[in-house]
Amino acid sequence: MRHGSSPKGKINITGFFVLGFMLLLIVGAVLTGFFFKGEEKLRVAMRNGQNVSFLVCGYNEEKVIKGGMVMIFNAKTNRIATIAVLPKTFLSYSRMENFTLEEALNKKVSFDNIRASVSKIIGYDINYYFFIQESNLIRLIDIMGGIEIYSNEIKDSPKDTYIPAGITLLDGDKSMEFLTYKAGDSIDEEYDQFKRLNDYVRNFVKLKSDFAELFNDDVAAGLLYKTVTTNMSQDDFMIFFTEIRTRYQAGYTDFSRGMNNLILYCDKKAMPGYDYILQAKNSGDWIKKELGDALENIKNEKADTAENNIVVEILNGTDIAGFAVRTKRYLSTFGFDILEIGNAQNEAEYTVVIMRTQEQKATKLAELINCKRVIQGEPYSDKKIDVTLILGRDFNGKMVK
Repeated sequence: MRHGSSPKGKINITGFFVLGFMLLLIVGAVLTGFFFKGEEKLRVAMRNGQNVSFLVCGYNEEKVIKGGMVMIFNAKTNRIATIAVLPKTFLSYSRMENFTLEEALNKKVSFDNIRASVSKIIGYDINYYFFIQESNLIRLIDIMGGIEIYSNEIKDSPKDTYIPAGITLLDGDKSMEFLTYKAGDSIDEEYDQFKRLNDYVRNFVKLKSDFAELFNDDVAAGLLYKTVTTNMSQDDFMIFFTEIRTRYQAGYTDFSRGMNNLILYCDKKAMPGYDYILQAKNSGDWIKKELGDALENIKNEKADTAENNIVVEILNGTDIAGFAVRTKRYLSTFGFDILEIGNAQNEAEYTVVIMRTQEQKATKLAELINCKRVIQGEPYSDKKIDVTLILGRDFNGKMVK
């Protein structure tokens, strides 16, 4: 009997294996389709001109987050909205889980819960997170050949900090010095730091002429992707990178154009266990409204038009006498209202256009004189000037050489 029943048992066992294998194939096919659709989701968003959003945070060797920024990229207009988040901003992802951004990693808050907490406070679901250690960011900036910024002089001997006035090329270490410097602990000085961050990001997303040469597929997948901790798959990372490179090759190299920069403004509060925390103004309602306006702005192909009158001040950064006066005559023929002329505080190698009010006004002047260096400046409180033009040695009286 045993001998006679053995083949039947083998057939049954074999049948189970066959059925199991078929089931695995079916499940595998379903899962493959699911993951394929997941990977295609980003490509579809990019092709359909939807928003793609990121939370980018930098942290040091002690795992203290030094700052965060939300970046929302509109794939149709190539315009970006950003929100700078201060390290001491108080966050939560449940009633029982509260923390400041800077301490999140040391409190063992997961990367995804940090993303969810920032999403909650700004009222917008962030798609991806990128966390990068300071040493990796320094290396990345050095590979890029540094970032060119325009700055007021920062000189603080006790803190071993010095950034010269004017246009400066910052390598990785100098970039960290520029980005992390705070003169004191007041909230205004925290905001000053993040205004510098906004200016720095504007220059970071102006892709250089050697971008495609420096960052090929091997570098993107083998170096860039490995320098960050992210919830974005490598396939999705390469899809996004390829889309940006395609835009670059089509001639769109300056992703700072039309950028809307916001700061998550907060109130300083005392709380047990902390020196102080920062709570979002009006429980986050203020930033939600500001972000709503910014999202509407980046949907438009061009910045909103305003009155045509453009008020300019011209500052001569060269040793050519009367250069500002000659430039005033020239620009006036194009309808610019030249309110003031004078000498720049320092000699300027390069011509710079500084936007004081609306970006489109600064862009109009910059395009006329072929000036590629357009930076954000503080608005004047005592006079209405839209644009400051600093004449450098590269200006021939009509355009930048």
